[in-house]
Amino acid sequence: MNNPIPAVSIVTPARDVAPYLGETIRSVLAQSHADFEHIIVDDGSTDETREIAESFSAADPRVRVAAQAPRGASAARNAALRLARAPLIAFLDGDDLWRPDFLKRSLAALTAEPADCIGTFCWSEDIAEDGRHLQRATAPTIGRCDAYEMLRPICAPGNGSCLVIRREPLFEAGLFDEGVASGQDIALWMEMLSRSSWRYVRCVHAPLVLHRHRSKSLSSTHRQERLANCRDILARHGGLFDPRQRAEIRLRFMRYAVELGSDGFARGWARQLWDERELLPDWRARWTAACVRFGGASLLRAWEGWNG
Repeated sequence: MNNPIPAVSIVTPARDVAPYLGETIRSVLAQSHADFEHIIVDDGSTDETREIAESFSAADPRVRVAAQAPRGASAARNAALRLARAPLIAFLDGDDLWRPDFLKRSLAALTAEPADCIGTFCWSEDIAEDGRHLQRATAPTIGRCDAYEMLRPICAPGNGSCLVIRREPLFEAGLFDEGVASGQDIALWMEMLSRSSWRYVRCVHAPLVLHRHRSKSLSSTHRQERLANCRDILARHGGLFDPRQRAEIRLRFMRYAVELGSDGFARGWARQLWDERELLPDWRARWTAACVRFGGASLLRAWEGWNG
């Protein structure tokens, strides 16, 4: 007899996360909303990641495990998505954790929204590799995030473990781009929001995710690719925004590039901002503050040259 379709499919890409994966899976099994399937795709791990996942699968049929040669997190997520059966998809990285009411509160928020709501995301708290609490991650206070509110802070959710998304827009948008290692999540959200049927994402104002910061995680080692993705996203989807909104996004991208120490990307966005500076009434103070805060001395010198 076929298993009934669950309410939500949980997608976890996993590569060499043996020290963390057991705790991650246990946080799923402890959910107060129990109608789910948890699909873990081992992406060519060289440690005991796969064995740990399979031990949980042997004990609980809701946990499903697949394996592939190492192809990256995007390919692992896509493989899990193609195995998923539920109308709602939740994402959880192999080293992050959910609080027990993550699914219950996320699904309740989403089902209360109209059909043009893509999904939900919640606030997160940061934890260290050893599980120590660091701080509550910065999160938007706005409840409804359209394309502008999702992109202006680079990526409003902040991480990939706090989202519950309707299945249909994910597949309409073509899933994750497997050709890039960083920033593919931002690109997918914007691709979904650029379609006329889907308008916004709802933010759940509660810290229901513990997001682990690791020195060797993708988010720490692919900064240039993430910045290139930001550039390409604005070029592809710039028509979604009015001129002032585009200038605001470029200012945020410039600050991000300075923060990451990428002078080339920062100067490119700064040059565009210079040409659009009248769109932002307080552009001078904000530009200077961004450069001073993140050490962008070369941008200040460039600004002086353009100003002269």
